[in-house]
Amino acid sequence: MNRWDVLAAICDRLAAGLLDRTGSPPAAIPSWEILIEASSHQLVTPALAWSMRGADCPPDIHDYLDAVLTLNRSRNQTILATLSRVTGVLNGLGIEPVLLKGAAHLATGLYPDPGVRIVGDIDLLVPAEGAADAAAMLADIGFDRAGPTPLVAVAMHHLPTLCERETGVALELHTEVVVKSHAAFLPVPWFLAGTEPLALGGLRCRVPDATRAVAHTIVHSELHHGGHRYSTVRLRPLLDLAMLRARYDYDVDWQGLQAVFDRNRAGDVLTGFLACAEALFGQPMPAALRRPHPDAVERLRQAVERPETARRPRLADLIAAYRTRVRTKPQVLVNLLSPRLWPLRLRTVRDILRPSKW
Repeated sequence: MNRWDVLAAICDRLAAGLLDRTGSPPAAIPSWEILIEASSHQLVTPALAWSMRGADCPPDIHDYLDAVLTLNRSRNQTILATLSRVTGVLNGLGIEPVLLKGAAHLATGLYPDPGVRIVGDIDLLVPAEGAADAAAMLADIGFDRAGPTPLVAVAMHHLPTLCERETGVALELHTEVVVKSHAAFLPVPWFLAGTEPLALGGLRCRVPDATRAVAHTIVHSELHHGGHRYSTVRLRPLLDLAMLRARYDYDVDWQGLQAVFDRNRAGDVLTGFLACAEALFGQPMPAALRRPHPDAVERLRQAVERPETARRPRLADLIAAYRTRVRTKPQVLVNLLSPRLWPLRLRTVRDILRPSKW
């Protein structure tokens, strides 16, 4: 069984357990070890564990999946408690934060159990003019700056990552939804216009509507993380999309999204992502979208089978990004010479060069 078939086997079980998809029997499991390895790399093991409750599997696999789900549930409950503390601080400053990505999915109960979705950190969109005061207040209640501090500041779409001292939960205060190079897809005024209030234990926050949540999912996965350019398949955002469609499909302005992506010369990014979701999760392409390129899914299949082909463009993009940064702000060259930042940069290069099956 090839790598694409392994991903398809995982998605069959996720669709049956989370999307109520019935019909043809799920693809055969190649081996439990391969299934666990692939789902772990794709950050969907807790979702797989939820979907396979009661499935006929070896006792050690059952115990492992149950433990993963239980541990992730406990961690997400900690994240929700931290989110409440942070929201309370922000409300005290007159800020209603907008919950982004995993934090929004967790707070709105997009998934049937708090343990299903792996959440890396808390991403919140706050007004740019209040972000510095918010960070200072959070420092007072136990949030420290994570990682080494660059000698020369580099413009980002969020403030430096903060980490809660007691729990280890990471937090990013965004002043833009996405990086500047992709901001035209999700301009802040347009994004805020489509947010909705959410009561969080008596506290005030907001979440994106279905259209903006879908747009952010695709831009973050396919453009920010290069999924489209490198022809990589990332199951966690694909599953987020599938869950959003299962709950809100009729509320998504697909025609409007097609116009946004076309205007930014990325129509194929939108249709290609939806085509991949259709191939793996069985959700039909929205009628309002153009049909994807006939070879879109086949190209993904081939890339999944040969993950090493993405190494060269990843390295080229990394070098190009440094060149652009140095050209526009020459003083950041000092950061490249700082030994404090070498471990991070070496880890980035190592991750690109390291062989990966998934």
